[in-house]
Amino acid sequence: MERYVTRYNEAEPVNGTMNAWEYYFEQPTALTLAEALTQDPLDSGGVVKGGLFFTGFALNAPAPDVLARGRELVRKYVRLKPEIARHLDSLLTKEAGARCAGVHVRGTDQRHGGFPGHPVPAGPDAYLEQTVMLDKEYSFDRIFLATDEQETVSMFEREFGARLLTIPAHRTPSDVVEANFRKDYTWLFGASERDRHHYCLGLEVLTDALLLSRCSHVVCGVSNVSRAAMFFAEETQRVHPVPPLWITPNSGGPSLGRAYLALLPPPTYQPTAAILEKNIQELQRLLEDSENERAQAQSAPAQPAEERPAEERPAMGHLSAWIRRLRQLI
Repeated sequence: MERYVTRYNEAEPVNGTMNAWEYYFEQPTALTLAEALTQDPLDSGGVVKGGLFFTGFALNAPAPDVLARGRELVRKYVRLKPEIARHLDSLLTKEAGARCAGVHVRGTDQRHGGFPGHPVPAGPDAYLEQTVMLDKEYSFDRIFLATDEQETVSMFEREFGARLLTIPAHRTPSDVVEANFRKDYTWLFGASERDRHHYCLGLEVLTDALLLSRCSHVVCGVSNVSRAAMFFAEETQRVHPVPPLWITPNSGGPSLGRAYLALLPPPTYQPTAAILEKNIQELQRLLEDSENERAQAQSAPAQPAEERPAEERPAMGHLSAWIRRLRQLI
């Protein structure tokens, strides 16, 4: 992670290192980079198969055997920097986490949909409703909220007041939309003049994931952040899924949404009619966006789909039948 930079790398050393792994973690062995290169390492040449992030998940939580193996590897090889471990304890000790519910609400770019192969998350009110129902059953001391949207914090503050725990972090308004919203992340990584902004973003999302891992119950959708939290968590942690609304097809191919949703486990608490109605409205918006993109693509000069970047290929999800079905359920 020094030779192959990530979005979180800074141009200047952070705490004496240019290696983004060493910003937050100890090296798993005493090998130097030069020594490791002499031992025929597995080297991808800086290319991550499938893109910058892995998005091929089908469920909110990994399969039990995958989760168990992941936790084994984390405990064996992943060691936090001492100062980060102390920072976590100052926010939420492991003992306090046993009486805390964690909630991860993914918003911003994913709320706009259109990322091939990525689930489209439900709105924040769906997460809030599940959390309220869970709290009525377990009476938690605290509710920890991890989110990237400003409005979501305000929504949870109105419900839980002083019991709500969040970390100070860079968050984006929910209505931020730019021409290149789905093509780059300047709206996030270039949105602040604070010192070491990229490093701070990495620290904030890591802190969110690790605090979620300390909570006895987690309400979450499908995300790398909540999945990372599960790998750091104890076996006793219970996950309460908030099903996504849809999944965007890859490469402009056929819709996968209905088949994908059929694979998902049911939520712990059934959503109310009000939440289902909001889900319908969101699905209608996604359908309209899909139709507009398809119309725009048809009016543009012909270009082979395989030559276009994935984020520019039209999402072809056919949502009408699913919207009708949801209306029947209400």
